[in-house]
Amino acid sequence: MKYLLIGSNGFIGKSVARVLGEAKNDLYLADRGNTDEGKNVSIDLFDKKSIENAIAKVNPDVIINLAGNVENSEKALEINPVFTRNLLDVILDTKNDNIKKIIITGSAGEYGEVKKEGSVDENQPLLGQSFYARSKIEETSLAMDYKKKHGLPINIVRIFNPIGVGMHPRFLIPSLIRQVKEISDGQVSLISINRLDSKRDYANVRDIARAIVLISEKEKTNKTVYNLGSGKATSNKELIDIVIKACGIKKKLSIKELSDNPEPKVADMANITRIQDEFGWEPEISLENTILEIKNERDK
Repeated sequence: MKYLLIGSNGFIGKSVARVLGEAKNDLYLADRGNTDEGKNVSIDLFDKKSIENAIAKVNPDVIINLAGNVENSEKALEINPVFTRNLLDVILDTKNDNIKKIIITGSAGEYGEVKKEGSVDENQPLLGQSFYARSKIEETSLAMDYKKKHGLPINIVRIFNPIGVGMHPRFLIPSLIRQVKEISDGQVSLISINRLDSKRDYANVRDIARAIVLISEKEKTNKTVYNLGSGKATSNKELIDIVIKACGIKKKLSIKELSDNPEPKVADMANITRIQDEFGWEPEISLENTILEIKNERDK
């Protein structure tokens, strides 16, 4: 199949590109910073003419849109829904019947505060209140609307905390690795973290990429929305223990919690039954191995 991968230079995009390349697909890499040569495609999702030119150049069977803003700021609201609306408008306007699948990315943040215990399935109400969560709710809701009104072949993947080599150092796991190294080097005396009891579902970005590709390969899927995660909730306390072990530290380290108040319970464990049952997908890379990979990358 011929793929147009938008956001190919991003954290998830690079892993999806690798999976598609290994499967010998006809892959075109699209990003705002790309040159428009060969199988590299320059695309600006703010500019409908740029989108039209990219689609005309590639004439893809599948479009995967991984472009967007991950900041929790008003900028996300100004970017994420607009990118997807412009893309879908151009697809409708150009009446490209060759496109068999469009993948739009959502986030676990869309679920917001969750009252019930246990895993969160795709039918959970979307109650996210942060700027980023609201941007993804607006983005995925309009994608669902375009599918319903216009019959576009859209699937949405709600991704739970993707981690792995190449992730931005501002995120929690790279920050913990840095703090443990600073303790080892005598620069600081303790690890600082907001809360030890906070939990999240962490999944290796390569496992996420495999899931996205599996969904993209199936022309007609049983459902529109699929949760992608590990199916496990990991507390910050457990996370710190894994990081300390990966860093080869034997002694007990001091930890300082920065907040006295528990965080609201969010979607901290994905129910991944839907993608397991339909596609036979399972996470393959453990959290321990993923953290070790991240640590080894930082040591280079």
